Amino acid sequence: MKKLILVTMMILLISSCSWWDFSRTVKYQVTGSVSTATIKLVPQEGAIYEIYNESLPFSATYDLERGDYVYISAKIVDDSGSITVTIYNQGKIYKTATIDGVNAIATVNGYLE
Repeated sequence: MKKLILVTMMILLISSCSWWDFSRTVKYQVTGSVSTATIKLVPQEGAIYEIYNESLPFSATYDLERGDYVYISAKIVDDSGSITVTIYNQGKIYKTATIDGVNAIATVNGYLE
């Protein structure tokens, strides 16, 4: 009986650990003082989206997994000003970058933890 209780407690402990959960909610965001930007992002392994002259602010949310590659870049096309790209992992800022000037590109990338 003691072994059964111990095994049950171990299973409950392991299943409640956050390292056990591989799913991640990822939000890509682009903001800035410019009105539009060309945006590239990797929403899932093996896919690259390129969106031309997208109005800002821009955001997109995807369900990914720990270890997946994430990438977003934004290029200032016609305006003078600044742009910030941010990747959120589970609601917290994972990576962010800011750049300014015409034709400047802000980029962040990495592998989800």
